[in-house]
Amino acid sequence: MRTLPILVRKRVFVGCALLGAACGDSRPGPDVPPEIVAACAEDATVGCAKKDACERGLATATYGSEATCIERLSRSCEQRRTSPGDARNLQALATCDANQRAQTCDEWVGTLTPGCRFAGLKPSGARCLFDAQCASSFCDAFDYRRTRDVCGACAPAPAEGEPCHSACAYFTGLQCVWDANGNGRCVRPRAEGEACDELTPCSSGRQCAKPVGASAGTCQAVSAKPGDACDDVAGPFCDYRIGAYCNPSTHACALPGMSSKGGACGQLSSGELSRCDNAVACVSAPGAKTGTCVPYVQDGASCTFGLGAVPCLPPAICANGTCQIVGGGQCE
Repeated sequence: MRTLPILVRKRVFVGCALLGAACGDSRPGPDVPPEIVAACAEDATVGCAKKDACERGLATATYGSEATCIERLSRSCEQRRTSPGDARNLQALATCDANQRAQTCDEWVGTLTPGCRFAGLKPSGARCLFDAQCASSFCDAFDYRRTRDVCGACAPAPAEGEPCHSACAYFTGLQCVWDANGNGRCVRPRAEGEACDELTPCSSGRQCAKPVGASAGTCQAVSAKPGDACDDVAGPFCDYRIGAYCNPSTHACALPGMSSKGGACGQLSSGELSRCDNAVACVSAPGAKTGTCVPYVQDGASCTFGLGAVPCLPPAICANGTCQIVGGGQCE
């Protein structure tokens, strides 16, 4: 199954379930200020609506309904807003939300919304979980690749060509790329027509078109629509921003099918791609292209980490053996 390019999200908050860290339950207490509750509800409403409108119903597919998406992302937002060092004021959050609401889908997918970069109070070297806790707006999760510890340290944003440990600061537009020896460096994704290879990726909305047998090529726009001819190596490329993929059997772009609980997902023997719908996750054995749609693990239930493990229902993470929605207090 082809791996789609990783898109830059508006505000990325990495969870311990994804990284295998042991997290404490740092849920906000019952006295979260009502103004933060209201602001987070608005923030989640905008995010879930955009996910459904611009990412082929992703919010509903993941959570079962847009209402559930809003409820869960609101709770997660409250966790972030009450994390030590977070200094976002209500006006800044409202400005970010308004700018996101005004964006077209092309602007929403793959770019950072203006006004959505937040700086916190923690100095460089302080432990952190979220970028918005740091004065530099960058929490460097430097231990992830070695120890799977999601907690990192506030740090200056790396420049192009400098080493990276887990990621480059999201607002720089740089991408962390690892070589064969496991060394990462921050790379500027290339624009259309620029040279690209395994260590030099293309920017959002583009893929690296390589001649047959070549190891390098040039960045080409992903413009092919469902029904158009495609080639995942040499191009033309399907527009993954609308969910399109290149069927290796028909060499034509198509949209993924939908599978429910118990159905097959991933790349099917026909070459078709199927994704899970209605709050179920695609789980497969390590290295397998095809998996099975199974329900996410619910909050409070036992969970494990690793390839083939059933994930927690986002944005919950596997914290100390149970699925929980946690905040930055765990890194204190």
